[in-house]
Amino acid sequence: MTDKRKLEMRIRGRNLANRIGNEIYPMLREVIEPLVGENIRKQTGGLFKKYETPIKEVEARFPSHPKLQMIHMNGLEYNISWHVKCCETFCEDGKDYGVAIYSEATVYVANIRDGIVTELCPAPEFKDDYDVDTVIAARQAFKEAEEAYNEARSALHPFGERD
Repeated sequence: MTDKRKLEMRIRGRNLANRIGNEIYPMLREVIEPLVGENIRKQTGGLFKKYETPIKEVEARFPSHPKLQMIHMNGLEYNISWHVKCCETFCEDGKDYGVAIYSEATVYVANIRDGIVTELCPAPEFKDDYDVDTVIAARQAFKEAEEAYNEARSALHPFGERD
């Protein structure tokens, strides 16, 4: 598999994870917004039963996609968030094995303090239109900037950056 093919897979996975993250936030906000100021977490760490049902109903409306591996709710210690994980796979002709590349996005919906929902998080603005040419150009720009940084740092030797 070529590096370009791998990059294409990574970009497809990232764009999908980000797109789904952007899509589910409004659904999640709709159910979490009325809970601001409420204590939603049991002493043992899970959600109180009365909050589980509306959240599960929203989760049932999440988009489906063959490359979507999972969307799950993260812990409730400091925030309410959902983790989106997508997988792109590639098998070369005639082979029964290949490459799997995973991409993830975390959607933060609200902050929590001592089990109480304190505030909503802003909607994510995940970029979901990456393309190969843009990523290659960004990598080249980074490489050039890194080389300039290394040259400038070498010119400071033996004095360092600060006194």
